[in-house]
Amino acid sequence: MVIQIRNNNGSETPIVLKRRAGTYFGPEGEHYDRLPTEEQLKPVYGS
Repeated sequence: MVIQIRNNNGSETPIVLKRRAGTYFGPEGEHYDRLPTEEQLKPVYGS
């Protein structure tokens, strides 16, 4: 699953999430109990 993060300059960054056993994992190994929102991912991956 891919979530697009809109950066401050208007560009977008695709964040690839993997799902296993009901948990979503981000590219840096972080995990979320539910599908994270753009707002949750932006502080980590946005600019």
